[in-house]
Amino acid sequence: MIDHLNERDICTLFVEAKDNFNKYELEREIQLQFKSDIGIKINVKPVDIGDLPRNEKKSTRIFDNRY
Repeated sequence: MIDHLNERDICTLFVEAKDNFNKYELEREIQLQFKSDIGIKINVKPVDIGDLPRNEKKSTRIFDNRY
């Protein structure tokens, strides 16, 4: 999800994580990986398995809420 707040673009990545995962560590690891590979800082929001929408056909995966 891409938002625009305080004159800045903010990227939030929602990821599904199993209950037994340390969600804080998962969030940190993904943030570091994005920063080192792509060079951008993102917000990571771990959610429970099944919380993200599913669709049999091609679904929208990027929501751009800017402007």
